[in-house]
Amino acid sequence: MAAPLADEDAFSLPAWIYHDPEFFELEKQTIFRQAWQLVCHQSDVPNVGDYHSFDFMGESVIALRGEDGQIRSFHNACRHRASRLLDESKGHCGRKITCPYHAWTYGLDGRLVAIPQREAFKGLDFGRHGFGTPGAGNLPRLHLRPLCPGPPACKGNGGPLRA
Repeated sequence: MAAPLADEDAFSLPAWIYHDPEFFELEKQTIFRQAWQLVCHQSDVPNVGDYHSFDFMGESVIALRGEDGQIRSFHNACRHRASRLLDESKGHCGRKITCPYHAWTYGLDGRLVAIPQREAFKGLDFGRHGFGTPGAGNLPRLHLRPLCPGPPACKGNGGPLRA
């Protein structure tokens, strides 16, 4: 049997990589969470208050159409106690999202707009406790977002993708 050519190793990964849980965790953190993920097509959320959720690698993201017609995406978790906000994979939430746990209420733009017993939260800065800027992007008719901050803008990263 002839010895393998030196560059043959560049065509394949070692077999252990395909079933090693530690390597998979590393891939999740350094590749998949950093990369842009397709959350939905804009036709999935045609009307104000329509949402579409995306579950990936233990994270839940919602994309929803705001009152200004823009599609935004946020982690599907309340900023108060991290309760899941929207349980269905898609639907209509009206003009606001209210946490089922303690009723913190968010606008469709991600702003925190109301909390019960507000006097118990003296000094709470509503501006800092909304969903924040999600860092999402759009290619023609597609809505994308990373699961963590930091990747380059998605515009131009679509390669040969044509709408």
